[in-house]
Amino acid sequence: MDVKHIVRTVSKEYSINNMLEYEDEWRYTYDSQGRIITAVAVDSDGYGSYGKSSSYIYDGSSLTIKEGDRYGIKATTFVLSEGRVVDDGEYTYTYNQDGYVITQTKKDDTYNYLWTDGNLTGLEKNGHLRVWSYSKIPWPKNWFMYFKGSNWDAYLELAGTYGQMPKFLPEKFWYDEGYGWTFEYTIENGLITKVTYRDFDEMGEFKGSYAEDILEWE
Repeated sequence: MDVKHIVRTVSKEYSINNMLEYEDEWRYTYDSQGRIITAVAVDSDGYGSYGKSSSYIYDGSSLTIKEGDRYGIKATTFVLSEGRVVDDGEYTYTYNQDGYVITQTKKDDTYNYLWTDGNLTGLEKNGHLRVWSYSKIPWPKNWFMYFKGSNWDAYLELAGTYGQMPKFLPEKFWYDEGYGWTFEYTIENGLITKVTYRDFDEMGEFKGSYAEDILEWE
């Protein structure tokens, strides 16, 4: 069976009146090992994504990501160990024996990642806690998503360098103040083709606005 990868994403945001407020498209390519090597923004109606791109250069113990836009190119090299990022130039990372990230530290600034039965269920910093609950949908092979609530770098997340991902896909995320998001998944022919995000307030009431990511596989 052919191994499929996400080759195109379209992100959309809608107002409480179901009006499209923002749309952004990215395309992705991979090397012979299935590792992402380019991510290119095709178009955008906001947030300045138009003209942006990133390329990934793997070199054993390091990963260099070149981020480009209409103004130039910025290259950043990240230190890897066993394929996992341990230093991104700002934070250092540690992992447990099962390969799950457990700390992300910058001087006196530390995020503690809490895992339960293979799922990221909490992220603690300075006494404040972010919490996730999970669906029964297994985390797919070659899957990536913006993991709302985490402190992960989106480019490194695309490269799969944060070690083990959760066993299942998240169903809900919230801050300790009470507000957060829910996640809904559309599955076609065994592949996730859309993720819908709905945000709710401190009272648990949905605001009416929502966002979605549409995914194309090849």
